[in-house]
Amino acid sequence: MKQFLNIKSMEHHLKNLPFILLFFALFCISCHDIFDQEFTLQEKQDFSSVLSRETMTTETINGARVTSTCETIKPEPTSEEMYLICVPDNWNGELLLYAHGYVTAYNPDLTFEEAEELAPLATSLGFAFAATTFSANGLHIQQGIAEMIRLNDYFVANYGEPSYTYLTGGSQGGAITTLALENNPDVFDGGFSLCGPCGNFELQLNKYGDFRMLFDYFFKDIVSLPGDIGSTPNELVQNWESYWVPKILQAITNYPDRTQKLLSVSKAPIDPNDPATIGSTVINTLWYNVFTVEDAKLKISGTLFDNRNRWYSGTGSFWQDFLLNKKISRTAIVANGIYPLSVYETTGYISDPLVMMHTTLDPIQLIWNQTLYRLKVLLAGRSIYFAAYPIPRYGHCEFTDTEIVLGLYRLILKVKGQELLLAKQLLDINTPDKRLVVSVSREPI
Repeated sequence: MKQFLNIKSMEHHLKNLPFILLFFALFCISCHDIFDQEFTLQEKQDFSSVLSRETMTTETINGARVTSTCETIKPEPTSEEMYLICVPDNWNGELLLYAHGYVTAYNPDLTFEEAEELAPLATSLGFAFAATTFSANGLHIQQGIAEMIRLNDYFVANYGEPSYTYLTGGSQGGAITTLALENNPDVFDGGFSLCGPCGNFELQLNKYGDFRMLFDYFFKDIVSLPGDIGSTPNELVQNWESYWVPKILQAITNYPDRTQKLLSVSKAPIDPNDPATIGSTVINTLWYNVFTVEDAKLKISGTLFDNRNRWYSGTGSFWQDFLLNKKISRTAIVANGIYPLSVYETTGYISDPLVMMHTTLDPIQLIWNQTLYRLKVLLAGRSIYFAAYPIPRYGHCEFTDTEIVLGLYRLILKVKGQELLLAKQLLDINTPDKRLVVSVSREPI
């Protein structure tokens, strides 16, 4: 009887065996999914790859030598973005984060070019230095702000918490610096904004557009650029340096009267003592229309350009002004991109110190950007946090090492609220044309 019951019990279990096996299989699959998700998440959180490590030795004008360890890092497996982080042996505990300027979206290569130029100067002063290539080229202001914050977080997690963190950048990086400081007051202790479109972003876009429209008006019968203000064909981009730049330079040389009217009406700055700046201004300003408009249409939602009600003047006579305004093309460019145009506009409402430096004859980001931002700060009641330095010089972001250090130390003065003396061995105020860093050598570790 007992044996019969055991057989019955066995038969019962055998009948349920398929269900038991199915349950066990589902359990295993479920556990595998859970473990796999946790492992993937952990892998993503912990991933970082040091692509290279080198020793950088910097010699300053007084003969002092500073040695730093620099690492090139890939922080995310799914992005092409890279970090450059340099920490000097005599680190003062403070961090300088650098946001680079505009690189055309037509260039697929991410770069550290600006950062590599600034890193020796920063580390020679005792600062740790960190920069990113950004995850993409092109207009990258909103994305760039988020990526600079992630760079800061990465530094803190892997190198330690700095006693002070300063954000700086030039051109597009200057806009990133200013907007990041306005919108993220708890992340940075202060900002040093260089030659950025911080006064009125929409107006700056219109200045690029106006220059292209005026160039086409004055030179259309001599240099007929493919496309128009709102569209850039590939043939113009691909042949810009080899064909169009020489053709434009030849035209403005052969027709100085037209060139003078173009510069006068557009109010594009040149150095009157250096005729070569005429060609530089014309080519570089046209470049910003040719190489940015298609990218801007993808990134910005709003009116990128509108001259339908614009009155142009400056030809030298009322009659010529009248003909210009009658015959020039009129159009509006409305884009449907990712970010509304309003998020690119600064407010002047800063809660941390901000120092802004700008050359007075900047042909790319015009000096009135600094003036307008100063007004915004004043209207916001934030002037105590702000200092502006106009540098009397032609060129875009053309600053000496001395000027950069003076601006940076003025920022530190405002952040720390105390008087700082510049070390005489690092800086000779009476020789501003000298570079403070006289040599840089790098050796792989």
